[in-house]
Amino acid sequence: MNSNTKSPQEVKRKRIIALIIAAIALIGITIFLCFLLLSVVGVTKDGITYCMMPAGNGKWEYYVKEIDTSKTSPNIKIADKINTLPVTNIGTAVFQKDGAFHSGPRETNTVVESIYIPKSIKSIDDNFRDCINLVSIEVEEGNPVFHSVNNCIIETESKTLITSCKTSVIPSDGSVTNIYRYAFQGCSNITSLSIPFVGATMNGTTNSYFGYIFGADQSDSYHLIPNNLKEVIITGGTSISDSAFNGCSGLTSITIPDSVTSIGQQAFYNCSGLTSVTIGNGVTSIGSEAFYNCRGLTSITIPDSVTRIGQQAFYNCSGLTSITIPDSVTSIGYGAFYNCSGLTRIVFLGTKAQLQLIIARSGFLLTNNTNANFQIICNDGMLNSDGTEV
Repeated sequence: MNSNTKSPQEVKRKRIIALIIAAIALIGITIFLCFLLLSVVGVTKDGITYCMMPAGNGKWEYYVKEIDTSKTSPNIKIADKINTLPVTNIGTAVFQKDGAFHSGPRETNTVVESIYIPKSIKSIDDNFRDCINLVSIEVEEGNPVFHSVNNCIIETESKTLITSCKTSVIPSDGSVTNIYRYAFQGCSNITSLSIPFVGATMNGTTNSYFGYIFGADQSDSYHLIPNNLKEVIITGGTSISDSAFNGCSGLTSITIPDSVTSIGQQAFYNCSGLTSVTIGNGVTSIGSEAFYNCRGLTSITIPDSVTRIGQQAFYNCSGLTSITIPDSVTSIGYGAFYNCSGLTRIVFLGTKAQLQLIIARSGFLLTNNTNANFQIICNDGMLNSDGTEV
C-alpha cells in the first residue's frame, strides 16, 4: 500500500472531526445571530421592547429600547430580568410619544401616568421629560444607584435630582444638593414648585438661574418654563443670583426663605405677573433693578434684616400702592421707586432725619411720583417725595 494512502479509519476520523468543527461553527453562528437579533430587534413584553447589550467580561444584559404606549397600560413597570439576564439601562427618549419609538422630533407623551423602576437599573437617561401626565415615579428599594422620594428620582451617591414629574416635591433635608439640567423639562402641567435652591447646585457657584432645571440656557431662561407654573417656593440656599428669574412673566408668587441673604441684580427683572413676593428675614441686600417692571405687585414688606436697596430696585412697579421700609435700611439707590405710578405712600419705620440722610447720600429722589395724595410716612412725621419737610 502507498505510504501516502490514508486508511479508511483515518479518513472517517477526519470527517468526524470536520463535522464536529462545522457543527461548532454553526452553533456559534447561530448563537451570534440570536444575540444580534436580540440586540437589534429585541424582546417585547407588555408593550416594552428590551434589547441585549454587552456588559463586559463576556456577559450580556438588557436595556429598555422603546415603549409602545398604544400596547401597554398607563402604568409602566420595567422588568428586572429578561431570559434570566438583568435589565440595567433605560435608553434615550423611549417615552417621547404616544406609541412606538421614532427617530423624528421629540413629541410629548400624554398616556404614561406612573413608572416603576426595578433595583436592577443602573443607568437612566432623560427619559421621562416628555410624559406630561406623569404623576408617580418609584424606584424599587435596594437599587444601588438611585432612590425615589416624593416622585423624584435621585442619584444617591452624588445627591443629584435627575428626573421628576408634575407632582414631585424635592426633599429639603439635604439629600439633594444638585439638580440635573433637564430634571423638570417637559413638566408642562406643573402649577407649583418647591425647590431647595435656585439653579444647579446648593452652593450656587454655577448655573444659578431658575430656568436651568427646565433645560434652558441663561440667555433665554424663561422660554422653557411652563406657562402653567405660577408659584415657586424656595426653601434653602443663601442667595438669589443676578437675573435668576429674569423674564419669568408667568409667575405670580415667589417665596424667599430666611436662609437667603442677598437678592441679586435683575433677579426678578420683568416678572410682570408677580402679585405676591415674600422676602425672608435673612435678606440684607436687594440688588439694582431686582424687581424692575414687576407691574403686578400691589404691596411689599421689606424685612428689618435689609440694609441696602439698589438703584431702580422697584422701577416701573406701577401696581404698587404702598411699601414699608424698615429703619435697618441705610442705603437706597437712585430711582428705587421710579415710575411707580400707583404708589400712594411709603412707610419708613424710622425718623425723618434718618430717611433724609439716606436721600442725601444717594443724591437723588426715591421716586418721581407726582400723585397729589402721595405720602412718605416716618415715625415722627411726614415728608414730601423729595425728602423735604411737609
